Amino acid sequence: MTRFRAACCAALAFATLLVSACGSGTRQGDGHGDAQGRGGTTLTVAYAEKTASAAEETFAYCVPKALGLFSKHRLSVNMTYNDGSTAAIQSVASGSADLGFASAASIAAAVDKGVPIKAIAGATTFWPYRLATEPGSPVTSIADLKGRKIGVISLGSASYADLVAELKSAKLSIDDVHVVAVGADTSAAQALHSGQVDAIDTYRDAYTFLEAQGQRFAYLPTPESTKDLFSLTYFASDKAIASRRQALIAFIQSSYQGLIWSYTYPSKALQLLYQDFPKLPGANDPTGSEAKITAIQMQAAIDGWVPQTGQKDATQWGAWEKLPDSRWRSLLAWAKDTGQVQGTLAVHDVWDGSLMAEIYDFDAAHTVALKSV
Repeated sequence: MTRFRAACCAALAFATLLVSACGSGTRQGDGHGDAQGRGGTTLTVAYAEKTASAAEETFAYCVPKALGLFSKHRLSVNMTYNDGSTAAIQSVASGSADLGFASAASIAAAVDKGVPIKAIAGATTFWPYRLATEPGSPVTSIADLKGRKIGVISLGSASYADLVAELKSAKLSIDDVHVVAVGADTSAAQALHSGQVDAIDTYRDAYTFLEAQGQRFAYLPTPESTKDLFSLTYFASDKAIASRRQALIAFIQSSYQGLIWSYTYPSKALQLLYQDFPKLPGANDPTGSEAKITAIQMQAAIDGWVPQTGQKDATQWGAWEKLPDSRWRSLLAWAKDTGQVQGTLAVHDVWDGSLMAEIYDFDAAHTVALKSV
């Protein structure tokens, strides 16, 4: 059994403990979601992160709540913290949450193990992970990593899988390097800058956050094998897809509308984020340096969800989150190639696109014209 396979199995085995420790509380803000949605349907959403940040909660919670989109659908939305994709999947599979966000590869790995879930809508539209070194480092290519120490978020993370794939592109294996778990952003940067590791593999939002603080990195070339990959994806249990279909559609539709509005009015979106999450950096001084860094983080999260076509007019994006089967096939092949999936999965085993037509049943131009309530 490879170290990666062992790490995944261990992560799944301990997912219940992780959910118990990190996924039982609602997010800070207004507690149980949209008060105006009471009397309708309560929906619990599992996020694959430990704490609130200036990321998906902006456009998938704060903005649609403030625009009255949850109220329109009579939704009361609860948000839960979860320690990564594995814990978010366990939360949904156990019925603690109705739907969640998780890495597409983690969803495939869970389906491969028999967990009754499926991806139901797109989220991030590109592969966010990449390798970086110190500027001026002698490591300038993937091949140069041989014999070096590489920092990853954790041994069960997508960054570990990305490292496996990156090494393979240079005809290296995970056994040709020394892997160190260093976390995602600040701790990863400290490990790199202190010389604890020679390179780190983490996601773009982390680099954006660190660079906003003045830190600098040299990025290694990204292999061609990752160009069709994507990461964060909406998923739900088979049971919820059958029994809570309309509520799932309403929430995801609202989040897509929230994304369009946040992309169009980022300063206003930041204000709404601070209203619900007043403990985020910069909330007490919206014009200060901390608020500027939070705004950069928020924009990086938004940019990760929008179409990668260069189209600036959000009303012209179309059904951008309806990822084609070809990209799912690339993702599944990559997941198997990196040891996350052992069996042979078809696209329909992990992806249920039947909700997408109703999710996109909204007017983008009307969304842009909405005002917060």
